[in-house]
Amino acid sequence: MVSELGPLDAKTSGCILALPLKSSATSGKKGNHGKVVGLVLGIIGGVAALVVAALLFVVLCRKRKKRKHAEASHEEFVSSFKSAVLPNSGAKWFQSGELEKATNGFSQRNFLGKGAYGVVYKGVLSDGSFIAVKEMHDPESLRDEEFSNEVEIISKIRHRNLLSLRGCCVTSDIFRGRRRSNGSLGDHLASDHTRRQLTWPHRKNIILDVAKGLAYLHHGIKPAIYHRDIKANNILLDKEMKAKVADFGLAKQSSEGQSHLTTRVAGTHGYLAPEYALYGQLTEKSDVYSFGVVILEVISGRKVIDTSSASYLLITDWAWMLLKSGKMEEIYDEAIRDEGAKGVMERFVLVGMLCAHAMVAFRPTIADALKMLEGDIDIPKLPDRPLPLSHESFRQPAKASSHSGSSSVSERS
Repeated sequence: MVSELGPLDAKTSGCILALPLKSSATSGKKGNHGKVVGLVLGIIGGVAALVVAALLFVVLCRKRKKRKHAEASHEEFVSSFKSAVLPNSGAKWFQSGELEKATNGFSQRNFLGKGAYGVVYKGVLSDGSFIAVKEMHDPESLRDEEFSNEVEIISKIRHRNLLSLRGCCVTSDIFRGRRRSNGSLGDHLASDHTRRQLTWPHRKNIILDVAKGLAYLHHGIKPAIYHRDIKANNILLDKEMKAKVADFGLAKQSSEGQSHLTTRVAGTHGYLAPEYALYGQLTEKSDVYSFGVVILEVISGRKVIDTSSASYLLITDWAWMLLKSGKMEEIYDEAIRDEGAKGVMERFVLVGMLCAHAMVAFRPTIADALKMLEGDIDIPKLPDRPLPLSHESFRQPAKASSHSGSSSVSERS
């Protein structure tokens, strides 16, 4: 088909395709309209981009200002720490590069454990000595306070069963140098395989080491120091399986002439003494309670809180029920039942139960507990314990009483 207007004319295309097509004039109007719409959209997009850029600029400025403020605050802390704390602590000042080199850049292969306030890595210094480095990761508001407190507390400690401070380092992230080579007691109790490697002599000596360390804190220095977080994960073991009490970030010094401190509750569930957990009353007997829980944990290999049942069961309540039922041997970990003298193992369980008694008055001092463990003094008869909350009597509805006093009360009500 031929058209005198040529093949490019709209009429030609419409004839060939048999489709109604708009005229070129209409197409032209549409094109102009599209250009206007595009121009408007372009202007709107440009304005939006400028607004977004402005917002980003404001956010970045605020972040930069906040970062400068944080850096200034941190530098102020470092300066005051070096002048006030470090000279009195006797600790070496490490550069962050030294600790990075010692831990292979804080490699996961050097990972030892994780606590409430940081991650611990093993390391080797240039002189060949072994250390453990704790990298703080808690919120900024707690970092400086916890760090300074622990450095000051540990700097006053000189005892073979307490972890000593080798040095410290303060950078944008705070690191603390420590000796640690064989993990924590918690690490060894965490799995069946490692727990079975803990023989009865190991467990016995670990308990005695912890008792000696605590006795020094409570009675060997003045003013006394209350640890507040005695637990398996804070008991470190060296290559000879000697135990050292560690992590003094929550420790408090006692006040002269006061029988107890009233303070914010801190520590780990299952290890906290009732009077401390409920009322914040902290005494040396609070640490004794936690120590008693550790004794039962070490001897039984059992978790401090059993969450497998519908109701939580504390290790102290579990051990007491077996003890009252005449099933003392079931408290011992199967891995050690045939290893130690039954009389000695029983003595350790009884001391653990006495130390972890719910009533403060019935707990011994740590010095007396140590003497009981070593057989130097007799263990008093265990006083009864309050019923555990998991006891069936708390789950059953109270029955009506026929007692006359009850009847009169009902009548008055």
